[in-house]
Amino acid sequence: MTTNKCSPVAGTPDYKQLILDTLPLGVVVQDSDGKIVSVNASAERILGLSQDQMRGLRSVDPAWHAVHEDGSAFPGDAHPAMQALRSRQPVQGVVMGVFNPQSARHCWIRVDATPISDPVTGQVQAVYAVFQDISEQKQVEQELRARDAEFRTAVQSSSDGFWIANLQGQLLEVNAAYSQLSGYSQDELRQLRIDDLDPYDTPEEVAARMQRIVRTGHERFSAVHRAKDGHRWPVEVVATYSQMGGGRFFCFIKDLTEQQRSAELIWHQANFDRLTDLPNRALFFDRLSQECSAARRSGKLVALLFADLDAFKAVNDRYGHDAGDAVLQTVASRWLVCVRGTDTIARLGGDEFAIIVGNLDSTREASTIANKIIRALAEDLVLPQGESCHIGVSIGVAIYPDNALEMDSLLSAADQAMYLAKAAGKNRYAFSDTRTVSTAAGPQWIAFTDAHLIGVAVLDDQQPQKARQVK
Repeated sequence: MTTNKCSPVAGTPDYKQLILDTLPLGVVVQDSDGKIVSVNASAERILGLSQDQMRGLRSVDPAWHAVHEDGSAFPGDAHPAMQALRSRQPVQGVVMGVFNPQSARHCWIRVDATPISDPVTGQVQAVYAVFQDISEQKQVEQELRARDAEFRTAVQSSSDGFWIANLQGQLLEVNAAYSQLSGYSQDELRQLRIDDLDPYDTPEEVAARMQRIVRTGHERFSAVHRAKDGHRWPVEVVATYSQMGGGRFFCFIKDLTEQQRSAELIWHQANFDRLTDLPNRALFFDRLSQECSAARRSGKLVALLFADLDAFKAVNDRYGHDAGDAVLQTVASRWLVCVRGTDTIARLGGDEFAIIVGNLDSTREASTIANKIIRALAEDLVLPQGESCHIGVSIGVAIYPDNALEMDSLLSAADQAMYLAKAAGKNRYAFSDTRTVSTAAGPQWIAFTDAHLIGVAVLDDQQPQKARQVK
């Protein structure tokens, strides 16, 4: 610095200037014409100019290159000091950018300007501006705005839905993807609450989940959302809670419709016959297990009908496999109308089918179903080339629990009964003559006594059960 900052009295320090130079804030004093007459050390550091370089300059000097926060030019006569001189009133909190020649970039300052008036005449004699360097703060704000813009761009361009909701469940922000998924406009969604879009959970259940997320900070869960047109679709929600703004939930919503369809397709392919779309062997045993378990609880009967087509091989040999496939598809469609909605028709393979008829009070109901199955094939079947053929079906009927208690045994009994029907002339049904072996009164050809116990309770308890299964 080249300026002598001593008082007019030689050898006497200018204490006022010394005090000003210790302040971290910049101070600039301008006379009634707006010319700079004094600055402190912080002003020199912040503005990048010495007092000698600044003395005599006015706020309107273009060398300042002052700008607004939006980057537009800041007119010199709009400077807080010039406003204070004109209005004779303090001007506070003005943010502006001023070019610093030392750093070759703008520094950002927040300025308060106060006029100095003659206590006698009231005339404004000068104005002093006090300003704080907020360049670092502005840099942080700029970075935050850039990150916010990047985040918003990412959210708005995401194929997943996004919400911001408050503690009351009111939607505050939604992205375009969720608007498209739900059929609501973004403005319409901002008028809704979370429980307006969740058709299965009650408002109390939604509130309980929100409180849980507040406690844990985040949660991933599956839900079902309801669109504007009423249709519903499965979603996975990843929700995070933040205390900002009085409490906010940030939720990413992924549409699981295609994923669910794929899972359903895979399950269907694993459990249904591709040709006839009837349950396959795996699903057949699952359904049979359920029906037998229900019958065990209710005391009702389960009929298992084992059906084998008569003369099917001749159709295959004469007309080809395409014709045989068409026959199997036609048989399946005709038989489906012969049974109740709770019954199961499964294709076990080739031309073998099984029908599960549960919740029966008597075997007469099984006879009724068997007769319907046989009559359904009374009419000729049309083949793909316009020709026709005639086939029949032989059916063996086994009853749970009369003929067997285990599924494999029940299927075997029905299979044996089917051969009885074929032997009797085909295109008819026959009941199994196998009887369930009573473990209480039947022959004990495998018996376990105390002599066979090994001292391991779990294994000892299993032995009688294993004996029953073998017998």
